[in-house]
Parts: sequence; structure tokens; C-alpha cells
Amino acid sequence: MTRAEASPGLRYGLLLALLGVGCLLLSPLLLLLVGQAGCSSSLAGPVTPPPPGDLAAGQMVRWFESQGDSANASAGIVGNLEQESQLNPAQAGGGLAQWKPDWYGQMVAYAGSVGLSPTSDQGQLAYLQYDLRTSYTSLLARMDTAPDPDTAAEMFETTYELCQGVVGYMDVIPGSLCEDGNRKRYAVMALAQASGSSTTTVPVSLAVLDGGCAQAAGFGSGKDPIPSPPWVQERDDMGVDASAPVGAPIYAPAASTLVEVMSWFEGPCGMQPLMLFRFTQEQAGTEDGDQYWYVAEQITPMTETIGTTFAQRQPVARFAACGTGIEIGWGSPTSLQRTLAAQMGDAAAANPAPGSLTPWVESFKRWCQMPASWIGTSP
Repeated sequence: MTRAEASPGLRYGLLLALLGVGCLLLSPLLLLLVGQAGCSSSLAGPVTPPPPGDLAAGQMVRWFESQGDSANASAGIVGNLEQESQLNPAQAGGGLAQWKPDWYGQMVAYAGSVGLSPTSDQGQLAYLQYDLRTSYTSLLARMDTAPDPDTAAEMFETTYELCQGVVGYMDVIPGSLCEDGNRKRYAVMALAQASGSSTTTVPVSLAVLDGGCAQAAGFGSGKDPIPSPPWVQERDDMGVDASAPVGAPIYAPAASTLVEVMSWFEGPCGMQPLMLFRFTQEQAGTEDGDQYWYVAEQITPMTETIGTTFAQRQPVARFAACGTGIEIGWGSPTSLQRTLAAQMGDAAAANPAPGSLTPWVESFKRWCQMPASWIGTSP
């Protein structure tokens, strides 16, 4: 999303002039309009750099918490960053937060001054925390008292990001380019990925988790790995075939450990991967007692590190920009194709006749609580 056209310098120049008259004359509304800076110049303590490497959403949340921000505030910030850039500091248009050019320049200067790369997670996150502490202290204070991550996400969205669709504090035009629902959903997921670092349970409305049986079951109990929308059902074969917009997440239906990543099927842009998972705890009701599942083809794995454990409803991969759609279903560590269908002697299900239903896929749909319209049908 794009930011407001007014530069930080103009807004903060006005603020400093008003501060010269006296902080007591500033109303909360005026503070909001000119950047949320408070009367103190910064919060206590220096900004310490994030850990090295490419950071996942949960790691970013934990780092913001280490800087003194609340769990909900931390997740609200990260949820916005994920919507803005998919947590890619090299994202064209302004990095993690999609800063406008002059603001991005300030980030570059700050990162260099503290010995961090301005194109890294570390340099950009450190600047963001510094910016919040020095110029948005009122916003940060509000976010620290937010009752849940989605509220904190909207606070950040309507004050710091100022995306196209913000009409006021906590006021966003529904359906606008802000993608308000995505920001809230990402914030909730980021907090979950941080391994429950919040001291309280996370209240989540159905509006935040729109779509699919995962919504009906509620966050944390839904097992649908590809909720509809945005996922669209395709045929049955050895797994459920489906497609979605680029970047759509694929979730772990239950806590799972990545046990293998392999080259699996040739696509229009090269060989496509398969990720094989084993449930962390034994799951009842699976097909033939199977405790493995897989997702393959048009995917970009969140990680390829074997042994990585994912919580239920944590993204394991995203829909890639090029490929043959995804396939997801019961897995097997012993079959050549790594699918239960192949292990059970049904390798022919890899290319069934149009409209055919396969028992392995139908079982997976039912166990994952996929939409009723998907069960018993194969487009």
C-alpha cells in the first residue's frame, strides 16, 4: 500500500512549532493529525538490533516485544508490514513499511548511522522502532494498551501507514486498497507464530478470519489448510488440487513438523517442490491412521529447514507466481510420490478422468473440514 503524500518533515515541523507554544495546548486529535509525537522526545532505553538473518513474522513480534512493546502492539505492527511488503525488506516501493522516498531516505541514513544495512530486516526494523519512539510515542502508547492484535493493527494502519482508504483514526473505507482485513488477519497470525507470547488468549472475530471452514471453527481450531476464499477448488487426484492469488498462505491443519522437501513435478517455470509433514501429535480420524500430509507444486515454502515445527494455522508456504496449481493431501514417507494414494497402490490417481473422486482426497477434505461444496465434487 502507498503512504500519505505529506512528508514527515512537514508534519513534524508543524508539531515542533506547536510544541514551542506548550504541550498542554495540544489536543489528542491534533497530535494524531501531525504524527502522534508526544511531549517526551523518546521512550526509555536504546533500540537494540534484531537477530541476524531473514526474520519470520513470529520472530519480528518477539523482537518488538524485547524492545518493550506489548505483544498485541508488536503483532499489530508486523501484520501491517506483512500486508505492505510480505515482510520483504527489498520490496519495491519502500521496503518493509513501503516508506515514501523521503521517509525511506531517513531510514537509510539511520540504519547507516548505527552500522546496519538499510536493505535488511535489521536496519529497517531498528529504524521503525526508533521512528515510533521518537515521533509516534502517542500511537505506541495506545497500541500498548490495545485489547487484541487486530485493534493494534488498525491503530498502526490509520496513523503510521495511512494507506489509501484511511479516512480517520480507526476509520477505513471497507474494500479499499488498504486491505484492512488482511492486516488484522496477519497480525493475529503473527502473534500465534510468536508461540503465544501474549499473556492472555487472543480474541478473534469471524470478520478477521473471513472465509472457509477455518472461520466457522474459529482461529486455533480450524483445520482447513486452504480456506475458501481465496482458494478455489480444482480436481481430485492424489490430493486436493487448488489455486489462489499469488501469495495466498497455505496453513498447517494441525501442529506439524517438516520432514522432507523434494523436487516433485516439472512446471512451466521449472521443477516444483513437495513439502512432507508429520503431525507433531497423533491425530485421530485420519485416513488409514496416516500421520503425514503434504503440499506440492506451485508453492513457495516458508522454510526448507528440516525439523521446523509449525503451529496449527501457521503458514507453511505461499502460492507461487508460476506453476501448475497446488496439490495437498495425505502423505507418506515411504512411497516414491510421497502420497498415501501411491503407498496404497493408487498411483493412477495422479491423472484421473475428469470429475473422478478419489477416496484419499475425499477423506482429506472431510478431516480438514473443507467447505461442504468441495466434498463429493471434483471440477
